[in-house]
Amino acid sequence: MPKDADRGNTGGTPFRKEKIVMNQIFESLEKTTSRLNETANSANELIRSANERLAAIGAGVAYYSTECVLREESRSLLDANTECQVDVGCESYALAYAKIYGVWQLGVRNLHYTSAASGYAGNYDLVGWDDEPLLSADRELRIKAVNMLPEFLQEYTAYIEKLADELS
Repeated sequence: MPKDADRGNTGGTPFRKEKIVMNQIFESLEKTTSRLNETANSANELIRSANERLAAIGAGVAYYSTECVLREESRSLLDANTECQVDVGCESYALAYAKIYGVWQLGVRNLHYTSAASGYAGNYDLVGWDDEPLLSADRELRIKAVNMLPEFLQEYTAYIEKLADELS
């Protein structure tokens, strides 16, 4: 049977040192989380404001950015025969403006890719997508999106100008 010293107990309260360290970590985490919450709340306000302005302008034209990519994730599976990771696809999250759930709003387009039939690593075929309101996206995506909003709005403006010129 292990002695108390072997379990982290040097006498007195068991795991006293661990409790102190954990309390310090939680205090630090609380401060950092508070700062993150403030940032997310500010991001939400900016997104709401941008949605209101875009709705007031009334462009009503969907746009999906290829430049304002918020996150890309690879997907792989373990091949049971070779015990190697096999690339099976990826997902890409990009900033968008579209009619989502019947409302024109900023959103995130999640593109789903699968590995291409060619078998070359990194070649993917688009197999589907879904759109989500930006205000419903996870916190990380919302904060990244706000940082990209000026660039996105410039792209959107250029797209609308080009469309208006073509249709005039």
